[in-house]
Amino acid sequence: MAIAKPPRGGPHPLPKGYIPPGGIAHDVKDGESWKSLAARWFINVEYLVWFNFQTNNPDEVNWYLQRNVGCTKETKDRRNYEFSSSDKPGRIYRPTPKPIVFKDGIDEFNENVGSGTDLGKALQAADQSGAIYDYLGFALNVSDFLMTGLAIGAVELGAVGLALDLLGPALAIVGVGLALGGPHLGALNEIKKDKALSGITQGIVLGAAGEKITFIREQFTDNSKDYNSVYPEQRKNFQAAYIVGLLKGIDYGKKLTKRERLLLFQNLEKQAGYANPGDFYMHRASKPPRVRRDYYIECAAKFRKQTAK
Repeated sequence: MAIAKPPRGGPHPLPKGYIPPGGIAHDVKDGESWKSLAARWFINVEYLVWFNFQTNNPDEVNWYLQRNVGCTKETKDRRNYEFSSSDKPGRIYRPTPKPIVFKDGIDEFNENVGSGTDLGKALQAADQSGAIYDYLGFALNVSDFLMTGLAIGAVELGAVGLALDLLGPALAIVGVGLALGGPHLGALNEIKKDKALSGITQGIVLGAAGEKITFIREQFTDNSKDYNSVYPEQRKNFQAAYIVGLLKGIDYGKKLTKRERLLLFQNLEKQAGYANPGDFYMHRASKPPRVRRDYYIECAAKFRKQTAK
């Protein structure tokens, strides 16, 4: 007859209907064993037993098998109980499986050393100096993102690593010339530069947040038309400046590592007066699209105020 004895000392004896925290119920069947189930679930057999009964003492395990699982059948040597489809309630529990994460070697290396971007370096330096909530030490210059005399076309849009369908209705701007830096443009050039800067700062924030193309198109590019009352004929050029800046900003923001992205939003949320800087960013996926849109616009405004030359 199977040797069984009641366990002593806390937390024993466990309640008859004890369910391990996070345990997933499994109804035992003929032919199953601790070993076969542990192998199926890719866990250690000793841990599986301990998870169910908080003990690995064979006699105490037998006691719980008889009382909690309802085992009556014995092994061939009659020293232990074994599982059976007839056991009542006939239930043990498996731990909640942990996700298996396969890390890309290059990504892991980049995460450790940083993105190497000027913004990434500034974020890490600010964090190490304890100034991440106050000062980024990063200067954003439009000329670093846009070339003088830039012409917008399919080649240029494709070069920034984003799908052309990001533009949606705004695709009509392809082919519209965009010139920055020419002194003869005067006021027009300043407006284009301002639009490009808005696009760059919003793009960096959106890229760092990992927002999807559909969201960016619906919340930003589809509504990017500029009806300037002074220069109505320049509407497409102003829109072009914004979108090129947006595309290049997104591409830049996506280069930041996970750590750098969190540091960026901790800084921006602090500047915007959030009580727990970084909390909104960490829970952004649960927010409605319009709320996220307003959040990114606010973050981009704070980023521009801190960094734009």
